Amino acid sequence: MRKTIAGLFCAIGLYGQTCTILAPTNCGITGVYAGPPTLQSYVTGLSTALPAAEWNVARLPQPRILFSAQIIPASSTFIASDPFSCPYSGTCNFNNPTVIDNFIDSLLTAPPNGAGLKSIDINLWVSPLFQSAQYTANCAGYGACYTVPSYYQVWYSHGLATYDAVFAHIASSWPGVKVRLSPMFSGDTMVTCGIAQGVGNFTELQLEQCAAPLWAAMVARWHVDDMTVSHEPCGVFALVLGTTPACVTSVTDMDTFIQHTAAAVRATSQNPAIRVGAGALITDASGPCPSSQNFWCDWYTNLMPANVLDFGGIDMYPDTSLPAANYNNTLAAYATMAQHVTSVGKTVVANEASAMRWSNPSGPGGEPNTYWGCAASEWMTDGTFMAWARAVPGSWAPAHGLQIYSIFPIEPLLMTTTDTSNNHCVAGNAYEVLLSNALAAGPVLSPLGTLYGAMAAGWNASLQGTARLTGNAHLGQ
Repeated sequence: MRKTIAGLFCAIGLYGQTCTILAPTNCGITGVYAGPPTLQSYVTGLSTALPAAEWNVARLPQPRILFSAQIIPASSTFIASDPFSCPYSGTCNFNNPTVIDNFIDSLLTAPPNGAGLKSIDINLWVSPLFQSAQYTANCAGYGACYTVPSYYQVWYSHGLATYDAVFAHIASSWPGVKVRLSPMFSGDTMVTCGIAQGVGNFTELQLEQCAAPLWAAMVARWHVDDMTVSHEPCGVFALVLGTTPACVTSVTDMDTFIQHTAAAVRATSQNPAIRVGAGALITDASGPCPSSQNFWCDWYTNLMPANVLDFGGIDMYPDTSLPAANYNNTLAAYATMAQHVTSVGKTVVANEASAMRWSNPSGPGGEPNTYWGCAASEWMTDGTFMAWARAVPGSWAPAHGLQIYSIFPIEPLLMTTTDTSNNHCVAGNAYEVLLSNALAAGPVLSPLGTLYGAMAAGWNASLQGTARLTGNAHLGQ
């Protein structure tokens, strides 16, 4: 029998204590910075929105789905943030196979020592592939061959060796685990390919000639199960190419980019069953269908029926410009996106997803704009993470046909902190260095990781026994 959210919180001893989602009036009216929103208003809004999200789908079928997680230290933003000289001088916080392998082991090891996940996602740093034999073999056939500047060569070679070690670890230690990639250019990639930032400063052909051989090289070099060939045309793709607030290309040009990169991936992949997809934010699905800005529309009306794309990946982030109580409006938009894909017989997944964020509503959004970041221990003690996990990936996602749900800011599953000045899940934050140091010594898991693992295993099966979390809180009765 499914427990109610209230029942779960009573069971783990959080009810009635200082600042919980069930007693939001006990939350502080201010946080690190002056509101709004105050911590009190934020938690109060979630105490209404998250139970409603679960209740709204209570009568719908909720089949078991696959839970996944982003391998943050292996992502472009993190691994490329280490100095060029790493490891010859200085410290490799992320471009470090030991750290990455222990991150993976923390997530994949069966409970109680790990979260027991069966899938991982990597937003891979693509530039090291320039140094691979697979790039040399494929660059002329699928694009253009670029010569790496001398000052990048050692850096790229070290990055490639790191990735080789990580993929070898996955293959030997975790056979059968699904490996999902969502590659994206970085600034050094564009330098190597001679692509200039800004609207009108590059063409679709330039993007394709740079990307297709790199995408082909990675699936030829390593076993990959799912490959997202285009990633947020109005989001991160536009940000990296410097076109924001405009999208990176037109819908027509992105269609061409996807067709050609998908063909390169299918032709070179060592995995004949590889699935090809494209990922989008809400902004990539805006306006009527068809329209000049609705990329999602083109994918489910053209590319999916033509079998160019096997899946659509929604990047599910809360709209932090809205009060937390309005979160269900955002979920409704995601539900529509999911229905578009399932109605044409294709797979829909959450390529990236975030728990709720206590953010400045007038800021630029994202993790750097949060008052307290995703690693704050507050979100465990007040119950908001559990309520989100139970309502959204636990109930909403399977009810709307999502087959995979991947959480992006995954670091708090391994370690949380009470340091309100250093709790943001972004490269360069002191918290990330502490986590990297912990992972250099071995796998780690936080109480949030225990909860996420319980959800991944199935709440009914896993909320048993006497596994203790913190203080008097424990799972089971």
